[in-house]
Amino acid sequence: MRSRTTFMPLRLVLVALCGVGGWISGELVTEHAGPWPGTEGSSSYVGRLCGGSWDAQSGCAAVLESDWSAVDITVPSLTGGLSLSWHRVVIPVAFIGLAYFVFLGCWFLFAGPPQQWGGWYVVPLVVVAAGACGSIALLWILLFNLGASCVWCMVTHGINGLLLLGVLRLRPKLRERSGDLERGATARAEVRGSEYRVVEPSNPVFSSAQVSLTPVAAFRIVGFAVFVVAFAWMYRGAKLETRTQVARFLPYKEFVDERRNDPAFVVREFYAELQNMRLVSGSSLANRPGADRDAPDAVPVLTIFTDFQCPHCACLASNWKHSYARHWQGPIHVSLRHLPLNQACNDSVSVDIHPNACEAGYAVEAARLQGGEEAFWKMHDLLFASSYRLGETSYAELASTIGLDPAQLEADMDRDVVKRVVARDIALAGEIGVRTTPSVFLNGRRVPKICLNNPVFWGAISADLLHKANLAASDDTSTDTDAVATSRVIYP
Repeated sequence: MRSRTTFMPLRLVLVALCGVGGWISGELVTEHAGPWPGTEGSSSYVGRLCGGSWDAQSGCAAVLESDWSAVDITVPSLTGGLSLSWHRVVIPVAFIGLAYFVFLGCWFLFAGPPQQWGGWYVVPLVVVAAGACGSIALLWILLFNLGASCVWCMVTHGINGLLLLGVLRLRPKLRERSGDLERGATARAEVRGSEYRVVEPSNPVFSSAQVSLTPVAAFRIVGFAVFVVAFAWMYRGAKLETRTQVARFLPYKEFVDERRNDPAFVVREFYAELQNMRLVSGSSLANRPGADRDAPDAVPVLTIFTDFQCPHCACLASNWKHSYARHWQGPIHVSLRHLPLNQACNDSVSVDIHPNACEAGYAVEAARLQGGEEAFWKMHDLLFASSYRLGETSYAELASTIGLDPAQLEADMDRDVVKRVVARDIALAGEIGVRTTPSVFLNGRRVPKICLNNPVFWGAISADLLHKANLAASDDTSTDTDAVATSRVIYP
């Protein structure tokens, strides 16, 4: 058992060293391709441990940008006409290191206990010896030609040295086992009369389970390692192609970002939309049971067509509450319109995308009927917080959470006055061409996508509307200017 207890920990250590070396080499391969387009100012984990940042001042970057960081070779290939052509391939040295660690890791992991290797011991020995020679050459270049200190390069070369020591540590034990097998061969047969009988020795090193590594198994391990390396190479090529495509579109992204952050541009985009007068002023609050119908016409109206099972609607509600509303200057009146994508109450949809959306709409309107606007918005927040489990959550429990009568809420959900509100919103959406949620209108103009999730827009448009309201109030002496200044924000 001494051989097994000696080999097993050493084998696990070698596998772990190959894993660490392969990870570092993979990170260096990634960094060799350069930062992802648009992320030049970021610092990777590897870069932070190599000079504080991944830039031209760090030793790692200097090494990766040098002529020694890659091997430039010309390889043959067949064209469509089956003629031989040659093309140039640039292989990063870090990728060669990755292939090296992958091969050794596969060997130590799948070749079985070293006692079984026999003559195949020469495979890891030759590979590690070649790797050691490569490390010595690269260290010489690193220290005397480049004069740079790449921390991760030094670590990989140190791991390579440990691998060499580990593989050499296996050799005396293999020789010891070989001698034991030769001595045991004479004990495997005993002569009893005129017959021979094979006797299995009691020493575990000679047991029938201790079979030698066959050529087929060895080639399978080599083939698997080659497959992993080839897959890594193809994956690297796909990533490089993706980087190239992203770099091509980066100027357009920068163009769009500039426009998104230009207050004048986003305001012009908004005013380019046609205005629907049916969604303007207090008329948006009509037919709402318990609704506040006394909002001044001068207050901007934000109309939102929503669905309580729509994740984008929940995101918009959260962003408005925690971000966009803080950029808004002056008063605003928010009118929530229902557009559940559910056939139970909306026959304009062909598939029940959100099967519980109709009941959720009835629940929030029943809350308004019982407790007014405050209860409506509390239920609104609870429904979006529970949107992923609507149908499992009891609306009566939600009513109790916000201090409403659960039995009355469930009864009100079936009342015609509540269902008519949802039905009228669905009909209105169909009349003005709204088919998706969330669809947002400000004073009857649809908010374009470039503006919708853009805090710059909400700050700019609110300032513009407030300025226009103040000008109108100053021109009309009969206007109660305090009405504009003190109108409460209803949402959230």
